[in-house]
Amino acid sequence: MLLDCKHLGLGEHIDSCMADIIPTDRGSKKDTFTALSASFALDEKVLALLLNSPINNLEDLRFYFTQ
Repeated sequence: MLLDCKHLGLGEHIDSCMADIIPTDRGSKKDTFTALSASFALDEKVLALLLNSPINNLEDLRFYFTQ
């Protein structure tokens, strides 16, 4: 059973809600997380938290919440 995404205005099923954006590392931590923030419309507070965190790149971000 697929999750209904009508409330998002993106279609009938969850697969239509998935992002087509694939984030990539940039030259610096600031560039990487600024681009990620813009691509996914993250709040400025989230960007500030990422920039002030021990997370240095997208690989660190990927594994940060599993530890």
